[in-house]
Amino acid sequence: MQKQHIQIADSQQPQYDKLRRLEFGAEELASAFMEKPVGIVCIDERARIGHKPVIGLAGTAVLMTDPQREKFIANIREDGIDPSELEFTQHESCGACGLYCKDHPENTPEEMAEKSAKHLAQLAGAKKPVTQIGWTSGCEHEAIGDSHAHHARVIYVDGTGRFNPAKLGLPDGFLLSVKFSPDWDYAKTELAIAQSIAMGDHGLGKDYFKTNGPLLIVLVGDPLSLREKFAGSLDLYSGLAEVLELPYNG
Repeated sequence: MQKQHIQIADSQQPQYDKLRRLEFGAEELASAFMEKPVGIVCIDERARIGHKPVIGLAGTAVLMTDPQREKFIANIREDGIDPSELEFTQHESCGACGLYCKDHPENTPEEMAEKSAKHLAQLAGAKKPVTQIGWTSGCEHEAIGDSHAHHARVIYVDGTGRFNPAKLGLPDGFLLSVKFSPDWDYAKTELAIAQSIAMGDHGLGKDYFKTNGPLLIVLVGDPLSLREKFAGSLDLYSGLAEVLELPYNG
């Protein structure tokens, strides 16, 4: 019997194929960029606020320094979004927090998920309390998929800060809102983390991508610029990833 995360990935094959063909009408494509994000969630494909547009940030900034957090918030503000109005979230089973705790074993991933989200919310002057995304009762938002493993076959590298894949009926995927990244080295770190999770024991794994098609890395917005910024970081796994371009300048 297949594991749950593999079943979920397989069930999204039609969406995966649709994305790979990149067959979107202009009006359909524009619909995915019409709304401002309502909150900040982890890049994790399982952590979302329903089907609403969100900003993806690994571990709600657990891997950032305070100057990077402040720059991230400033970039959001410069894009016409009031960061104090956003919903800041934490989520269960956060891989980014797990990575942090390997170097800081005095903390647990769950503790760091809470600390990091609350700290970023405080820096942003958030008007709402931090909410929880997860699988257990009491969470404000239900997480998608399996609590123990990732089912993402896609990484969305969003250079617009507005992209909502759900509007196009696309498969679940890591969401990297690089429009707001404090610097490109940090953005590359997030991309490397997403690829390593997808290819690793807590993701679908290399054998899955060898058999069922590549990990799709979708450059959203200005693909040429993003290719230049991420040079050397787009395929860290010897041909198991495919880069797609989804231009949008609206």
